[in-house]
Amino acid sequence: MVDIATDASVKPASHPKPLRVGLDIGSTTVKAVVLDQSDSLGDTLFSDYRRHHANVRATVAGLLVDIHKKLVDLGRGDEPIRLSITGSGGLALADNLHVPFIQEVIAETEAIDKEYPQADVIIELGGEDAKITYLKPTPEQRMNGSCAGGTGAFIDQMSTLLDTDAAGLNEMAKSYENLYPIASRCGVFAKTDLQPLINDGAAKPDLAASIFTAVATQTIAGLASGRPIHGTVIFLGGPLFFMSELRAAFQRALEGKVDEFIVPTDAHLYVAYGSALQADTDSDDQGHHFEAYTCDEILKRLDELKNLPSNTPTMPPLFPTEADREDFNKRHHKEHIHIGTLEGAHGPHFLGIDAGSTTIKATLVNDDREIVWSSYANNEGCKKAAVIMQNGDDYSTGLANYFADAFAKMDGCEVVYTGTYNTNETDFNAILTAAKAADPDVLFIPSSITTAGIIIKQARDMGITARIMAGDTWENATIMENAGVENCEGVALSTFFDESDADASEFVQGFKAYLNGDAEALKLNGNNDTVAAVSALGYDAYMAIIEALKNVSGDITGEAVRDALASVSFDGVTGSISFDENGDANKDMAYIKIMSDGAFKFVGTQKTDGTFTPAA
Repeated sequence: MVDIATDASVKPASHPKPLRVGLDIGSTTVKAVVLDQSDSLGDTLFSDYRRHHANVRATVAGLLVDIHKKLVDLGRGDEPIRLSITGSGGLALADNLHVPFIQEVIAETEAIDKEYPQADVIIELGGEDAKITYLKPTPEQRMNGSCAGGTGAFIDQMSTLLDTDAAGLNEMAKSYENLYPIASRCGVFAKTDLQPLINDGAAKPDLAASIFTAVATQTIAGLASGRPIHGTVIFLGGPLFFMSELRAAFQRALEGKVDEFIVPTDAHLYVAYGSALQADTDSDDQGHHFEAYTCDEILKRLDELKNLPSNTPTMPPLFPTEADREDFNKRHHKEHIHIGTLEGAHGPHFLGIDAGSTTIKATLVNDDREIVWSSYANNEGCKKAAVIMQNGDDYSTGLANYFADAFAKMDGCEVVYTGTYNTNETDFNAILTAAKAADPDVLFIPSSITTAGIIIKQARDMGITARIMAGDTWENATIMENAGVENCEGVALSTFFDESDADASEFVQGFKAYLNGDAEALKLNGNNDTVAAVSALGYDAYMAIIEALKNVSGDITGEAVRDALASVSFDGVTGSISFDENGDANKDMAYIKIMSDGAFKFVGTQKTDGTFTPAA
């Protein structure tokens, strides 16, 4: 084995001033800078930034190989280099290679003094550390402790919750409108704040910007600890270099306190650059002497390190022998949940649903306490939609186009199929086959009452399991009669009224009395006295005309009533009634219902601002 430090047979190449290589080995990345005779970062022979994925030795070896290739291309492959290492993950490697280890604060301070001597404060974020370094009047560094909250790793973790990466999170944040309070001291605390916001439908750009704001707040409040940050501030480290919106969050937090923010051109390399500047050192305070060696010699030593025994303490195995493992399994298999089958099932069964923050779990148990069915799925919602509409029908095409446009604007959502059919058409197999092939999560089918029953049944007979949705025309019990109650289970619709509304109780009582007193009216209502939204809206339309007539002076003409409607404003049974400049009703809320067990179940109200209020 060749020991670079002690083997006298290894003769370093002679050169008036060896090349200088600085490595910054962080918790998640390795940065490299190669300097020649110039001390300027702009004159580097080589620089790179790579994630090491916990394989530091292999990543460093890859960088040194690439450095050697570059030197060979320059005709300088045999020149000696002085290597120095810095960073939280570099101490052990520096000891094994017998090269100088430079403290991070010394390395970054050296780099900033060389390039930006006017700097007052350095703010640096790494993969698992955050630092604030005060340079004036005397240097002082503040660094996070053992927790990686508010660092690059934290940002990666939060990005995963939003189904993106750090770069995607940055793009999201560019279009934010609102900021939410999110903890960043710990990833667990942050998730506790973030997940309910996700479940409530908060916009992803707002959440992304809130995450960056939390990081800035955590860094400033946690590290500055009351000491003011002012003057010229330098941003260093990969997260601050690559993410413009993270820098913007710091700038918002320090607005009015800082004279100038500077982002160096190669801010992610500055600590490695400072390490390279320190590579001229040929001895340390402990009296260790360091020689210059070629890339090949260092690579050889690096390769030999893989055979070194680990000095990391280990724990004894959980099972010293296979017999111990078998004994463990026998003890723990004495009590277990029995699994049954749905085939031939009879008698009472019990369904349990656990609707968690990120997943929905369901289990069906028979009266013998056997699990006969279970499900575990992420509650990511509907991401793909198929839209089917009727040609020439303003209601159907208008509502379908509105839905398609609104659905496509939601993060991660897309309309994967659009189909049309003609009036009086009864065979929808071709359209449904095409829709099924697109594998949608939801089918939106605003149609007539007659068409609804046919298309629902054909979709379910075809094996389409996607959620089926529509508008207020589907609030009619005859649809369930025509399609079959079992086929309509879970079909959702938006409407404008629910008879349980206490403000409409007088109208509901009167309308039910009318239905139950007229057999033909009851039949047309699906042979039940449920008050549909169209009935309530019809009543309010009638009352709106009466209110308009009160405001007509002179002859009652169509034009006069139309003009008078513009000023109508009253509280109807379906809510506040008024009209916009186009003559459309001002509505900011819809009632969401599902078909369940042959009836319409009210599940909550949805407002245009995104607020959903579940039914009591």
